[in-house]
Amino acid sequence: MAWLIVVFVLAPAVLSEAAPAGERKGFVIGVGAGFGRTDWGVNHSGLFTNFKIGYAPTEQSMILWQSSGTFFKGTDGDWKMDGIGGAAVQVYVSKKRGRSGCAIAGVGYHNVIRMRFSDSGVGGSNSIGLGIRGGFGYEFAPHWTIEALVHHGFNAREHNPTSVGVSLNVIWP
Repeated sequence: MAWLIVVFVLAPAVLSEAAPAGERKGFVIGVGAGFGRTDWGVNHSGLFTNFKIGYAPTEQSMILWQSSGTFFKGTDGDWKMDGIGGAAVQVYVSKKRGRSGCAIAGVGYHNVIRMRFSDSGVGGSNSIGLGIRGGFGYEFAPHWTIEALVHHGFNAREHNPTSVGVSLNVIWP
């Protein structure tokens, strides 16, 4: 549990203070967490995570590898993660940092991970298919955004779930 505090509270705070406040260009790394909801025949809610790494060639655009998804406990008692990892583009309305809207779009692999915890150990399975992602965000202060993302997976072994997540993110630089 302590590592969650370090990853989602301390590390973003330190990174946001170390980055130049007026620039959005260059190497990009970001982390976020919030609330997610996914449709698996019945709706499940849980922790939504959002990670990104890439390059910003201009003040208004970022080319990213982004991984985001919702962790939840299924009706069968297993923990699951429904998410997408792959290429994404994030485009800002304004060149100026802080108080700017942005749009996010991407495509990659849709991954459903099942985690089973028991006395005999940890087990699991996953299935992979094509996934698409789209959303929007608002940069309310330098390095800090609120983002809403919609995922849809095309997966032969699952029933093609759609997820919605809202996260508070820190993006460095």
